[in-house]
Amino acid sequence: MIFLALACGPDGAGSAGASQATGEQLFKTQGCTTCHGVHAQGGPLAPALTGVAPYWTRDTLIAYLRDPQAYLKNDARLSAYSKKYSLPMTKFSTLSDEALVKIADYVLGLR
Repeated sequence: MIFLALACGPDGAGSAGASQATGEQLFKTQGCTTCHGVHAQGGPLAPALTGVAPYWTRDTLIAYLRDPQAYLKNDARLSAYSKKYSLPMTKFSTLSDEALVKIADYVLGLR
């Protein structure tokens, strides 16, 4: 479950380089590792992302990444879980669809 991140979010790159980058590279360059950990193992700022595939589809994860706070309003499970972390997840509204697909596929593939 992707919930919160301090430095996670658009770095102003938009879709520049997204067509060349892998999901793992985008995960790193967008700063997700700052809160979720280098291996997405989680920590005090954000939850682990390994093994989240049963809870998400590609489309639902992309919708969440585009506007996490709006998504949480309609999901009691995520809303309750998000209270464990003090920082809200940053929107990825400036990333291209292609970049979001790559990040979602990377996260969904974490074991």
